[in-house]
Amino acid sequence: MPCWFLVTIISTALWSVQRTTAYPQEAQDTTSADTQFSLYNVNTDGDPPNHELWLLNRDSGEKQKVLAYSRHVTVGWAPAGHAFFITNYDGSDSATCMVGIVARTINITDVSRLLGSRTRGRLMRAKPGDHLYCEIVRWISKSEILLRVHGYNEHQRKISEQYRYDIRTEVCQRVNGRGADL
Repeated sequence: MPCWFLVTIISTALWSVQRTTAYPQEAQDTTSADTQFSLYNVNTDGDPPNHELWLLNRDSGEKQKVLAYSRHVTVGWAPAGHAFFITNYDGSDSATCMVGIVARTINITDVSRLLGSRTRGRLMRAKPGDHLYCEIVRWISKSEILLRVHGYNEHQRKISEQYRYDIRTEVCQRVNGRGADL
């Protein structure tokens, strides 16, 4: 196999690796692929939530608060830079996920509400002591994300399901019962 072919494969694979950023610890900001927007963290004083996630339009300088949160979040930009996801680890026993589409204003969608009725029921019936996490794994195309719902209850009954969510149609479909990765 020619050396240039192997280098092309490796560089293509590395280019397609998606970066997620954790706040408040990891970085000051993360920039969209088209470099027009940045998400950044601001720590605030006082009672929780004491962190804020902000969006900066790098062309106009306009800033908009996206989310106030207490613990930590992970964010990731869509490959085209027009959207981002947020997983909000809002408690030691829960995590929620949302998608933001950047246009003239930010349109934030709580993806948790779009899950299948069985899983949505479990999300809404979570009792104290239950651990239930909805996390966005990664972008799988320009407009689709892969998310995972997992957790357990006081009887150690486990939940593990994966979904694909299309930000254009707002359709959320279960991938497979065992959560095979896409």
